[in-house]
Amino acid sequence: MAIGWDNLLLFQAAVTLMMTGVIWSVQLVIYPLFTHYKGNELETLHRYYTPKISYVVIPLMFGELGLGLLSLFLYPTSTQVLLFLPIIGVWGLTFFISVPLHKQIADSQDPMAAKKLVLTNWYRTILWSIRSLLLILLISKG
Repeated sequence: MAIGWDNLLLFQAAVTLMMTGVIWSVQLVIYPLFTHYKGNELETLHRYYTPKISYVVIPLMFGELGLGLLSLFLYPTSTQVLLFLPIIGVWGLTFFISVPLHKQIADSQDPMAAKKLVLTNWYRTILWSIRSLLLILLISKG
């Protein structure tokens, strides 16, 4: 039995909206908190935060990626491509900017890396927000 377009949109929206909520919380609360700590305090906070947030973020990101790829495979339309572009952007930013900054924070407790993380994470926050809005618009058009 094939998964219908409407159901795929709902599944994608559920995962993306959850991730959008997470990223806004991270952007407005957690990452700015990193900028208020230095040295061992920053290391301790970062060491505590990183594995815990991973339990939330990793399944959501992989779920979003999997659903996006499935949608592209089953329904290869320009709409699906448009919906998939923010996923590509988020994954690229995550692995080429955010992960190296997290490594820099973990290795050197560099408060400047924390400030860069706050600034560069806005791009991911915007991309997830755009994807959420696109999905809501598509679902509302029914």
